[in-house]
Amino acid sequence: MLSFSSLGSGSKGNAFLVYDGETLLLIDMGRPKEVLVDYLKNKGLSISDISAILVTHTHIDHVGTLPLVAGRGRGGKPPVYMGNRSYKGVHFPLVPFQPLTFGSMKAIPLPTSHDSPDSCGFRIEGGGRVLVYMTDTGYVPIEDYERMEEADYLVLESNHDPVMLSGSSRPLSLKKRIRGDKGHLSNDECASLVRNILSERTKEVLLAHLSEECNTPEIALECTRRVLEEKGREDVLLRTLPQWTILEGGDPWP
Repeated sequence: MLSFSSLGSGSKGNAFLVYDGETLLLIDMGRPKEVLVDYLKNKGLSISDISAILVTHTHIDHVGTLPLVAGRGRGGKPPVYMGNRSYKGVHFPLVPFQPLTFGSMKAIPLPTSHDSPDSCGFRIEGGGRVLVYMTDTGYVPIEDYERMEEADYLVLESNHDPVMLSGSSRPLSLKKRIRGDKGHLSNDECASLVRNILSERTKEVLLAHLSEECNTPEIALECTRRVLEEKGREDVLLRTLPQWTILEGGDPWP
């Protein structure tokens, strides 16, 4: 079994838990510490049960509250793994495509293209399941594709609708950044990614990091839903991850 929970996804804060009944991993920590503590308490767990914190990149919405919960595995605080060696906090380095084992789970860093040093997504394996987590990238490097295939659960960025972005009041420089190779995936780009990596194993597709100003859940869902229909996979559970509320997926939490 493999269970997961999004504690928030978007520009205001991100945190994502993955649990196989034995090992617990946290991806990013940009939500209030109290949100994490209360959620784990309801599951009979605590921060000291987290085997590792995996960081996609060091933008504030992904690491804003990391110092409050992170350590080197001492004092009940889990160790941190990230690619950015210049980050001021103490952490262990991630190497692209080099697997790391944490108890009963394995994590493989997948390089992304973002305006933050050594950004990455992850392939998580545990409980006989595979979860791919990838947000905050202007495009997906081709070498990632084979490692994103045959996944049970896909958590993928579907950040913006290009028409809404173009018509927004955002500065032109920000629009160019978002659309650029080191920006964010649009709904159409996310749908194209799903088309390329969808497999017979895929059970859920979760659309992440939606812009609150330049996207809507309905538009994002429709883009990817068309791909699932095209592939004859209407059985796949398709959802968006909310910014402020918790969403659970995968197998039921034990």
